[in-house]
Amino acid sequence: MEAIEYLYSANNFLADDNVVRFLPLVMLPQRINSIRSLRVIWRIRRTPPLGPQVDTKEVLQRRDERRWADWTTIWHTLSTMSNLQSLHVKLQVLDFYWGYLNPESSTKLLGPIKKVTIPENFTLSLPFPAMNGAVMPPVAYSWCVGENWEGSDPWDELPCIVERTGYI
Repeated sequence: MEAIEYLYSANNFLADDNVVRFLPLVMLPQRINSIRSLRVIWRIRRTPPLGPQVDTKEVLQRRDERRWADWTTIWHTLSTMSNLQSLHVKLQVLDFYWGYLNPESSTKLLGPIKKVTIPENFTLSLPFPAMNGAVMPPVAYSWCVGENWEGSDPWDELPCIVERTGYI
């Protein structure tokens, strides 16, 4: 019992998105709040979780709702860890379209990340280059910017260091 506080506060925890999603269900709140350093590897094999898309089948809508709920739950958990000093989240996404968010999509997708303000050191690793408008995706999705995009990269507006790791 005497070492529990030291166990949680002195070690660097490594987790994936599933662990973080269920953390509030498997750990006492005081233990979660004792964690000071956390590294998360988050694998998303699909398009950005933006909730149900218009004109999709009911099965797809439920899947998209679940993905959006997972996205917001995980960022909420990270934002409420009161003693977290160091956080590194590495997004592993296969779809390079993540790098081409339009203003509406970026507002929705990045909103939960903006609530993570407690860690002194917060780094988000992204496997795609910064948006510069030079290369547009070959297929137009509802969340992608249109042609002749001009503006700043919405990822750079987050309350963290954005590290570009290149394609995976």
